[in-house]
Amino acid sequence: MDLFGMSAQDWAPIFLSVLAISFTLLQAKWQRRHDRLTVRPKLIFECHAYRGDIVNGNAKIKVTVENIGQGPAIIESFGLFDGLKKIEPKKNVFVECTDRPAMKLSEKDLIKGNGIKAGELREIHVVDISETDIEELASFLDHLGKYLYEIKYTSVYEDESWIAKEDCSYFLRFAAEMRQLGF
Repeated sequence: MDLFGMSAQDWAPIFLSVLAISFTLLQAKWQRRHDRLTVRPKLIFECHAYRGDIVNGNAKIKVTVENIGQGPAIIESFGLFDGLKKIEPKKNVFVECTDRPAMKLSEKDLIKGNGIKAGELREIHVVDISETDIEELASFLDHLGKYLYEIKYTSVYEDESWIAKEDCSYFLRFAAEMRQLGF
């Protein structure tokens, strides 16, 4: 049987070549999908309150973000919210609350375009508190407990965006525990 003047033996190498090229393209597509999954970031927030010598009013409060994914996270936006209202970075709740000399604030901005490496733990806010009474510390924690952190981020491929959120309700529970235990 002849097709276009070629026998079946003449068509066999062409068919196998097209089949090999098709399989190679399919394998490249699968590999690209796998590569994207292996560099996917995953950000999580954590709120910490370290008691230290809390009887004397010494404590450390931290809000951190950690990339527990396999690839770097590229920041698209960062916000701190009071309910649905976004708080301007210069009117930061930590700055307003830590106007007292006993509370020292250090903070790091998460700027659009910056990255967080895989496995990196970054402190966003750290408040060192010394020589304050327990009720003042508990009311400060109550105040912090109503805020929400949000980071929108993407992978190095920039094909998908994810949002990491964390409310600071941990601070409310910690303040209630302090009051209950009578520190």
